[in-house]
Amino acid sequence: MRKHCIYLVFAGLLFSTAGFAQLYNNGGAIYIQFNASVYDKGGLQNDVSGSNQGIIYNAGSIYLCGNLINNVAAGVFDPSLSGQLYFVCNGSQIGGSQPITVNNFTVEGNITLLKNLTIVQNLNFGSAGILTTSSSAMLILNNGATVTGAGSISFVSGPMEKIGNTAFTFPVGAGTIYSPISISAPQNPTDAFVGQYFNTGQSIGSTIDGTLNSISNCEYWGLNDINGTSLPIVSLSWNTNSCNSVSLNRMRLVGWNGTTWKNLGNGGNTPSAFGGTLAGATPYPRGPLFPGYLAIGYFDDRLLQMAVLKPKLDDGYYFTQSNLLSFIYNEEYIANGNVLTFNIYANTNSASDIIASNALNTYSVPLNYKDNKCTIDLTTLGISPNAYYVLELISKKNEKSYLRFYYY
Repeated sequence: MRKHCIYLVFAGLLFSTAGFAQLYNNGGAIYIQFNASVYDKGGLQNDVSGSNQGIIYNAGSIYLCGNLINNVAAGVFDPSLSGQLYFVCNGSQIGGSQPITVNNFTVEGNITLLKNLTIVQNLNFGSAGILTTSSSAMLILNNGATVTGAGSISFVSGPMEKIGNTAFTFPVGAGTIYSPISISAPQNPTDAFVGQYFNTGQSIGSTIDGTLNSISNCEYWGLNDINGTSLPIVSLSWNTNSCNSVSLNRMRLVGWNGTTWKNLGNGGNTPSAFGGTLAGATPYPRGPLFPGYLAIGYFDDRLLQMAVLKPKLDDGYYFTQSNLLSFIYNEEYIANGNVLTFNIYANTNSASDIIASNALNTYSVPLNYKDNKCTIDLTTLGISPNAYYVLELISKKNEKSYLRFYYY
């Protein structure tokens, strides 16, 4: 079938192959037939207020070089048609007093949003192009919309919103770094998240929980829930520009809860040729306690000083490190499957014996055991810091071993 190119004046809108003057739509509706291509080198401004609202009924392809300005509440493009809009020049802007909705949008140059842009069907990145956004000029992908072609020289720089109930990878980056963030499928088609990548060290807070040694000082991500109650699993990408990516098994996904960077675990670390993807082991907590910042953390149990349990207490005690109680593990200790059972006693005097009335609780926790080392996260037990305690473990032979420690 032969393709058609339109170089005509329709209701005041000129599509031209020559010159770079901005073109205005100040009349009626415009129709672009299926398989037709229109080339506009000067940009498009929509100021119509008549009965047809200046809508472009695009069933073909529009190649735009220049700015797209919309000042009409009804928008520019009819959403019922699946035409393609290509931005093919660097330095273009999309703005005006009203947002714009497009079915299919292709980026083939550097573009800056000055107003919200909503994609109904597909956002495609061509050979190269950065789409720059801001919190007041957001890229929004509706439920069911997809992304294709994103990569190291083609991504969204700034925040973008995804609505829907399908798994999604936010094609975000900053500077010259492409570093996407992914979520598993939310529950509802109206659930919405905003994702963003930052290629600098975070200055949000320095406190980390006891199951981490450090967090990245060269990058972090934003992920904010703006509608719904879903708890997705989050995955962060890492590459040669990343920090804390030296050991796959010791990398951790971490989230800021307002006061502390919390460990969300390592639910799988998939390497690729120049990087990989780290998934959290637990769902991403939504709401005010997790205001939306994520990073890659690092935990190495080889750096912990390990205590040794004894059959009788003496005057010594163990100082915990970063809320962790770490000790040499005897395989004779009672553990049901992968669960370790132990007793904790209050111990107000570092030299006192165990008193039965000081028993706080019998705990059963997942056994964090490797290379004869065991680590217990004391924050999960509900006991207060800055106090002395005694740990009691019982072997299969009913032999008791003890460790006096100070929860620092």
